[in-house]
Amino acid sequence: MSAVDKTERSTARATDLQSLLALARTFLGETAPRIILAAVALTVALRIAVAGFGFSDAATVALSIVFVGFLEWVIHAHWLHAPSNSRRMTKLRSGVRH
Repeated sequence: MSAVDKTERSTARATDLQSLLALARTFLGETAPRIILAAVALTVALRIAVAGFGFSDAATVALSIVFVGFLEWVIHAHWLHAPSNSRRMTKLRSGVRH
C-alpha cells in the first residue's frame, strides 16, 4: 500500500462509500479497527478455551453490538453536534474541534 492510497482511504467521505465492501475496506484500512478486531478474536478464543461458548455469550455479544452502536449515535448526534448556544457547547465545549 502506498502513502497516497493510505491518505485517500483516510479522507474518504461518506458519500464516496457507496457499498458495504467499500466501507469495510476503508474501515479495515486503518490501524485501530484491525487492533480491535484482533483483540475481540483473542478474547473469543480465550473464552471458548476456558469455559465454552453458550447462548448467554451470544446474547451478550448481540446486545453489546446493538447498544454500543445506539450509544455512539446518541453521543455523536446530541453531544458533538449540539447547537452552538446550548449548555453542552458553552460549558462543556463539546463539538469545538469536531
